[in-house]
Amino acid sequence: MAYVVRGYRMKFSLNLGRGEFAKTINCLLTNADFRAILITDKRKEITMNKKYEERKNSLLPGGKPKWIRCYDNGGKTIDRYTVVFTGNYTGKTGRQSWNLGMSSNPFHPQGFGQHGESEYPIDRPTYGHLGKKIKFDDMPADCQKLVLSDYVYLWNITDHPYYTED
Repeated sequence: MAYVVRGYRMKFSLNLGRGEFAKTINCLLTNADFRAILITDKRKEITMNKKYEERKNSLLPGGKPKWIRCYDNGGKTIDRYTVVFTGNYTGKTGRQSWNLGMSSNPFHPQGFGQHGESEYPIDRPTYGHLGKKIKFDDMPADCQKLVLSDYVYLWNITDHPYYTED
C-alpha cells in the first residue's frame, strides 16, 4: 500500500503475480498521480464488478449451475448420481471433460464422491448407462453442494461461498 504526503514524492513497491513469475515494481508518485490512479482503478473496478456479476448471473442463474447435466440411476450402483460438466471450461482442465459420480451422501465416511475426466463428455452420444436425466434440484442437498463447489472452481466464481482454489 502506498501513502502519499502532499508535496512530497514517495517510493513504494507493488507486487504483481505469484511464485516465480512475481515481479516488484518501484514507483515514485505525487499526490496528483496517486489520485489519478485511484480514480482510474475505481472505474476499472466498477466495470469489472459489473461484468463479473453479469458473468456470474449467466453461469449461475438463480444460484443453480447452468452448464451441467445430471443423471440418477435409481440406486443401482453406489454412484447413483452422475453430473457431467459442460460448456467451455476445458482450458482449466487440460482439454478434458469433467464428470462427478456420487452417492446421496458424498461427504459421509461411507458415502461416495469421485471425479472423472475424459476426452469427450461421457453422456454423448447416449446417456442410458448413466440413468434417467434429472434436474439439479432433484439431487440431495449434499450432492448439490459438491457439484456447486466444483462448478464455481471450474468457472472461477471466486466470491461464491463454496469456491476454493485447491
